Amino acid sequence: MFYCMQTYFYVRPLATVLCVCTATSLPRLCYVNMPSKYRKTLSRRKERYTENSETLKRKAVDHYEANKDVVIKRAKYRMKTDETTRKKNAAQVKRRIVDYPIYAAENQKRAKLSLKQRLETNEVYRLANQTRAKANQKKRLQTNEAYRLAKQTKAKDSQKKRLENNQQYRKRNQKQAKVNKQRRLRTSEDYLQKQRAWNGNNM
Repeated sequence: MFYCMQTYFYVRPLATVLCVCTATSLPRLCYVNMPSKYRKTLSRRKERYTENSETLKRKAVDHYEANKDVVIKRAKYRMKTDETTRKKNAAQVKRRIVDYPIYAAENQKRAKLSLKQRLETNEVYRLANQTRAKANQKKRLQTNEAYRLAKQTKAKDSQKKRLENNQQYRKRNQKQAKVNKQRRLRTSEDYLQKQRAWNGNNM
């Protein structure tokens, strides 16, 4: 094992160096490989590549800042038309939602705002959303007993509150109840018998 003390002269492609042996403490000459012309060429190429890369990055940033509206518009268009781009963006958003809670909260807020704007401006989307919501609610009422009972309780409380506070709603409800009762008396024999029995017990 050797360590270098002093460089005396260079002879291509080697350099002669005076070294001292750590085992015997005796000086001796060592020959060290110097960088070849090819290695220097590669080094210069690497420096030029790095410099060109930085230049291209700066140009790309300047181009984006100068044409931001057009770039965003094209990206949104590709998001709608290109299935691969759409899938990649969806996967990236899912990962960011899982990894970054702040981004997840901002994304949720942005989604609510976008949904509200679409419901206000897009009649076709609003009707489709209503139909989808009704179908989902109907399915939950059929399959989720706890949700159905909670929905019934909430509806009863809401109706009771409206009957107490809204006189117009109370009159309309009474009128509709009479119409429903007359229709059931005409169409349902079982309901008619129950009504007669109830009237007989209360006379």
